[in-house]
Amino acid sequence: MTQCPKCSSTNIMAPLKPITSDAGVTYIKITEPKTGTLQIRATESAEFRVSICGNCGYAEHYVEDVARLWKYWQKGYR
Repeated sequence: MTQCPKCSSTNIMAPLKPITSDAGVTYIKITEPKTGTLQIRATESAEFRVSICGNCGYAEHYVEDVARLWKYWQKGYR
């Protein structure tokens, strides 16, 4: 996706893979870019939410605190 079908924004973070914890919480995690050979890289994560229409089955996915995640994406976190 290069443009959001809902708001037309081109601020797209892709590809991202949802991760599910042992507790059943699904989230998105991005990692600081590598800058050296021996580096402990920081990560940022945000909880992943899904809404589904009980009538037609249309589904939308949302990420909690997307502004914070976008800030780190712009810094090169992937």
